[in-house]
Amino acid sequence: MDLPGGLSATITPTPALIAIDMDAPPTQGVLPKQTAQYAANKAALPALMRQIRLRNLSGALVIDPAGLAIRKRQALLPPVQEALQADPLRPRCLGVTALG
Repeated sequence: MDLPGGLSATITPTPALIAIDMDAPPTQGVLPKQTAQYAANKAALPALMRQIRLRNLSGALVIDPAGLAIRKRQALLPPVQEALQADPLRPRCLGVTALG
């Protein structure tokens, strides 16, 4: 699916979990690559959370943000938690793994 900021996401269900891989086109512009990719991921998260609700995805979901260093992925936790607050089913984000 296409997401804001030029990102796309691929959803792959497996017996154990649902994997969501976010991808971004090559960055262009004046911002450093990590800054631009963080901003694009952050902007795309509300739309991704909406797609998860619309598709009625549940169980363990693992989201792999596009092109971020592991240490930078932790900063996406608050926007994910904020986006989840609007969901009437009250899903929980359990955090960022050691893999990012």
